[in-house]
Amino acid sequence: MKRIADISIKNKLLLSFGLMIFFTAAVTVTAFSVITALRSTLDLTEREHPAITNLLQLRSTMNRIRGQMLELSLTREQAAQEKLAADVEQRVGDIKQSISVQTVHSKSGHKFEAETSELAMQWAAYAKTMEEEIKLARQGKTTDLMALAQGAQKDRYERIRLLALAMTDNSETDMRTATNLSRERAANSARIFLMTGGAAVFCALLISLLLTASIVGPLTAIAAAAEAISKGEMAVNLPSSAREDEVGALAKAFSRMTEYLRNMAEAAEQIGGRDFRTEVKPLSDKDILGNAFRSMTANLRTMTRDIHNATQVLASSTSQLAASTTETASTVAEIATAVSQTTATVEEVKQTAQLSSHKARQVSDSAQRVTQVAQEGKKAVEDVTEGMGQIKMQVESIAKNIVRLSEQSQTIGEITSAVSDLAEQSNLLAVNAAIEAAKAGEQGRGFAVVAQEVKSLADQSKSATKQVRAILSEVQKAINSAVMATEQGNRAVEAGVKQSSVAGGAITKLADSIAEAAQAATQVAASNQQQLAGMDQLAQAMENIKTATNQNATAARQTEASTKDLQQLGQKLRHLAEQYKV
Repeated sequence: MKRIADISIKNKLLLSFGLMIFFTAAVTVTAFSVITALRSTLDLTEREHPAITNLLQLRSTMNRIRGQMLELSLTREQAAQEKLAADVEQRVGDIKQSISVQTVHSKSGHKFEAETSELAMQWAAYAKTMEEEIKLARQGKTTDLMALAQGAQKDRYERIRLLALAMTDNSETDMRTATNLSRERAANSARIFLMTGGAAVFCALLISLLLTASIVGPLTAIAAAAEAISKGEMAVNLPSSAREDEVGALAKAFSRMTEYLRNMAEAAEQIGGRDFRTEVKPLSDKDILGNAFRSMTANLRTMTRDIHNATQVLASSTSQLAASTTETASTVAEIATAVSQTTATVEEVKQTAQLSSHKARQVSDSAQRVTQVAQEGKKAVEDVTEGMGQIKMQVESIAKNIVRLSEQSQTIGEITSAVSDLAEQSNLLAVNAAIEAAKAGEQGRGFAVVAQEVKSLADQSKSATKQVRAILSEVQKAINSAVMATEQGNRAVEAGVKQSSVAGGAITKLADSIAEAAQAATQVAASNQQQLAGMDQLAQAMENIKTATNQNATAARQTEASTKDLQQLGQKLRHLAEQYKV
């Protein structure tokens, strides 16, 4: 505690504000880390989510094209074939668009460039062969069409499907990894928020208590002592302090000043009791009041001895009254000179009082500067609270983006439902084709193969739909985790705002306490100003005494007219001189 007390007030305030800034910076860095992690995850999701959706749409379109080509091989009507061919051409345009989007995505993210290139090549070959299939279907060459469809065309279809599935799985793995990492960072950041906030509140309370105990308490005691001295009470003792800071220096200087004033008051009290034997020792050559008191007591002793000798002369012989009267007039003149010197001494005492008043004003100005520093600390805490509010707004913006991501996931669910319906319809078509093939007998074997292929496509579509639903479930879980992490970050930011408010309240109380101390110092300065006015009155009184002494000199010369009056006056003067102790 002594080491803390010995630190200067400036360094104490700088250390206090430094700790508050450190904890605020720690909270800000943690919040920034959480926001960065969430933004990274959100960016990855926004980048990968369209790509996954595009690949899923590509696979769905491929399945539909495959089914429509099989249906085209079974259809004999020219109008139905043209309609199916037009639908296939439209689906081909959709797949080209999907492959173009995937190419742009792979180049921008430097991922799946080789797979995308191979996908484009496989699709080009598949599309070219598909044109031949359409021609064979229009020509009614079912056998050649089925051979082509079950040969290289089937292998290309499987390769395209596997490539799209592999890129989808890799993108989903990256999204899950980023989501798990964001969840861990959010949990760690929440713990850091709580620990840092608790430490900040504890340090703020501890700093407030220490500053109050080390600054306000001693200043209050000094102000009370100064108030007592301003009322004329000299029996004031401050507790001894071994502190080395400004408050300790002020307390020591005030104790020395109190002791000095007490010694001067005792000397004045002895002089007022007609005892001129006291010895006043000045502290230095610059001790105006001590030197003035020493000169005054010496002059009073000399004056008293002279008066005593003069009265002895007057009392011993009235025959020498005439000569003695002249000597008395001379003595009174000397008294007038002594009074003049005393008046000068009082003027010097007045200057000392002015110096004391100036010192009191300096103490008051110093207290005002400390109050200003406390107000600046309060402003810094208010700025910190405003910065925490901005962080809260950013976290809320991230929450809105996550809600939009959830809406996009629901759109994918609707697409998945459409794919599932298509699979059901394809399965029904396969069943009808199988029934027709069974009715046709030997000539329906080709239809049976087509029906089996359609059923296989329907099963694959169902499997893909299940995978998509599982992916959507994972994405929804990731979104929920991100929402929870965002809510935790929001609560942590709100806790930081409350903690900053608590610290601001503590510093506000400190500023109020210092303001009270400054007010007390101002009262001390006002009291010294009153003492200065009293010294002015004393100087005026000494001037009046000087005038009266000159009048006494005139009266002494008039005593030459009456010996009897002079004799009585001599007896009285001797009696008065005996009352002074020299």
